[in-house]
Amino acid sequence: MRTVLSAVAFALLASVPAFAAGADRDQDGKISREELTAMHASLFEQFDANNDGVVTVAEADPHFMDLADQNRDGKVTKEENEGYASEAAARDLAQCDTNGDDALSGDEVSCITASDSFQ
Repeated sequence: MRTVLSAVAFALLASVPAFAAGADRDQDGKISREELTAMHASLFEQFDANNDGVVTVAEADPHFMDLADQNRDGKVTKEENEGYASEAAARDLAQCDTNGDDALSGDEVSCITASDSFQ
């Protein structure tokens, strides 16, 4: 199964150019492993509505919880989120980095935004 963003992130980043512009922090035309990790990690802050450093089922969509709640206790801590973000970036690269440069560019970017798991 293709690595996917949460439904909220997908809605925010649905267009490839907008996604690339936001994730490509150094504006080099590539989204590096570090930039992918940061993009996935930023979901935590988006979901942590009460800013208590923990994301609960009530705050996040089920897809994010399924991926990030590593100990299945119904909460995602910052530490769990760091692990999730790193693993998600690695999966994105494994699935989408067709030229093997450890970054996404051009058509490779659309690979992670064109998900079928939101149907």
